[in-house]
Amino acid sequence: MKFSTLAAFLLLIALSARAQEPVFGLSAKALEARLYVAPDVARQGGSNSLDLLTGQSLKSYLMPPRRIPQRADMPYYLAVACLEYYVNYDRNYKVNLSPDFLIAGMNGFDWEGLFRQMNQVGTVDAAAVPYGTTNLPPTAGRGERYRIDNYVTLFLPNDRPRLKILNLRKAVGRGNPVLVTLGVDAALMRADLPGWNERAGQSEELPFVVVGFDHDWEMVEVLSPFGHRWCASGFATMSYDDFCRRVRRAYVLVPADREVR
Repeated sequence: MKFSTLAAFLLLIALSARAQEPVFGLSAKALEARLYVAPDVARQGGSNSLDLLTGQSLKSYLMPPRRIPQRADMPYYLAVACLEYYVNYDRNYKVNLSPDFLIAGMNGFDWEGLFRQMNQVGTVDAAAVPYGTTNLPPTAGRGERYRIDNYVTLFLPNDRPRLKILNLRKAVGRGNPVLVTLGVDAALMRADLPGWNERAGQSEELPFVVVGFDHDWEMVEVLSPFGHRWCASGFATMSYDDFCRRVRRAYVLVPADREVR
């Protein structure tokens, strides 16, 4: 009897300690509490009320679109593009961050693994590890390290379209780019694409970044991984309906303070 009581007490302590551990990978329920708010961006709509915010664009705050030569590298480049936005938001001197530093530290790709790498290890200035680097120089890990604190899954694939758009507006309206994957096919990857083609298929799942929306016209604007020659200087607009049909994943990064090593 005494042993059972002691075992139950120890189990209670273990469960309590585990409950106090910080959760990595947050659901949309944490959106309001953990969402980054960019004051200048949030005021662009003329009101802090989401109901009155009819449009938002983060394009001017992002680094120019990059053409990513290897398809397998697209998630790293676009995740870093989102992190760059937070790092550079209030800086006069803009920093290019290195996706290749992240790639070198990963053994196979999955989204949670990428976010854990961005949290635990982070990345560095691209001046230390330039784009296309395959072998890291000995000094690669020195200097400033740029990390995320966490990430939020904005919605699930089976969520209602109305909820997807609502959470998307909450994130972008307060100044957060949204990293998404969309179902696309070769018709949407052409370098000479004149505009988004809603009749295109969904044979592949590729990453994009949502950088804006227009609620009056029910349109979403995305940054592509295809470079500045694609569509409208690397960006395209698509309808709410088509976005909800194609979107598979949606994440918002929670940035962390920089640290020097």
